[in-house]
Amino acid sequence: MRSGRLIVHTGTMFGGKSKALVAIVRNQRIKTQQFIPQQDTRDRRHAIVTHDGEAFDALRILRSEEIFTNLEEDTEVVVVDEIHMLDAGTPAALRQLVDRYGVDVYAAGLATDFLGKPFKIMMRTMAYANEVHFHASYCRKCGAEAVYNQRIVDDPRRIVPGGDGVYEPRCRICFELGGRDSERTDT
Repeated sequence: MRSGRLIVHTGTMFGGKSKALVAIVRNQRIKTQQFIPQQDTRDRRHAIVTHDGEAFDALRILRSEEIFTNLEEDTEVVVVDEIHMLDAGTPAALRQLVDRYGVDVYAAGLATDFLGKPFKIMMRTMAYANEVHFHASYCRKCGAEAVYNQRIVDDPRRIVPGGDGVYEPRCRICFELGGRDSERTDT
């Protein structure tokens, strides 16, 4: 049995993470399965969808262990988008796919939330990765490289699915902290 590889795509919204996953799926010549969190309600289809509408079918899951219950025997590549929306067991599940099942895993998710705080799921997943690719966008205010996700609607929840009209990529200078008790600290 061979060991798989874990390749992580992270960064800001509108940076091309999902587009990278769609390209990976399109170029595979072997059995590939795609998964997305049920919480990702931006698109009604069961698909990994880019901001410009390109899509590949994907199975919606609520928890990371559902990958194993739906994993087909001949699958060699697993693609999971928006992993920051999944449960805390996600990094270990992805690592198990790679180490025990010999599957190549391509995972994507946001590096930080709307307060500029890192997602622990992403930090732990990147620690196990063979490769990490950071996808930055451009600040909607000044055009500089964006490293933050600015929420432009008022909602206290940490994760609010959305795209244009809900979030904007922002650079370090144009990013405005949101919420009463927000600080740029690791959580």
